[in-house]
Amino acid sequence: MALSVDSTNRLWAVWTGQGAIHAARSRTAGMDFGAQVSAALPGTAYQISAAALPGTPGAVDVVVNTGTELVEQQLDPGLSVRLTKTTKKVGKKTVVTRVAQALDDGLGVGTATFSFGGRTVHANAAGKAALPGTGRGSAKAAAPGYAGAVFRIP
Repeated sequence: MALSVDSTNRLWAVWTGQGAIHAARSRTAGMDFGAQVSAALPGTAYQISAAALPGTPGAVDVVVNTGTELVEQQLDPGLSVRLTKTTKKVGKKTVVTRVAQALDDGLGVGTATFSFGGRTVHANAAGKAALPGTGRGSAKAAAPGYAGAVFRIP
């Protein structure tokens, strides 16, 4: 395992396991972490180091010693998605609104977009967007500088 802190006090935790490099970032001094991101690792990891990179949203540069070579990989922070559903009566009709929120360590990501059912919607400053239609299935969240997220709409 390796830890690194960037110039804005964001903590990265990086580790290896099951043939991959894994990382998660905390914007809350390690109290909570954002979504885990992973990348395949060619070979066995004998040693790992990490350097947090500044920027918005930032990244982490990881170097792994496999015993025969040094493998370098840059990982972006991961997005997570919170879904909410509200139901209200409008006259005789019931109106259901489904809202997705893109999060980075619990904080909204205002640059996010959500793709579902062939449509793309943009998040507001809080990272929230109303999802179109009433369908169910797989959807995607993306934002510049972040590893995207795939989520299911029940």
